[in-house]
Amino acid sequence: MTRNSISTTTTPTPIPPIRPIHNGSMPGGGSVVVVVVVVVVVVVVVVVVVVVVVVVVVVVVVDTPPALNVSE
Repeated sequence: MTRNSISTTTTPTPIPPIRPIHNGSMPGGGSVVVVVVVVVVVVVVVVVVVVVVVVVVVVVVVDTPPALNVSE
């Protein structure tokens, strides 16, 4: 009985605070903030992917000619 009452008390508690934060912080601009956050995350991911690709290409290009030169 005690465990059930604890879990029942814990489950509804996090749900009400989440909604007022979104509705109350920025009533009209909440969606704008979400869009900005999504755009920033996408830009960061794209930059990271580009950097990784550039590093891989540089490593392959730098490593390949010495390997060819050594084999010659």
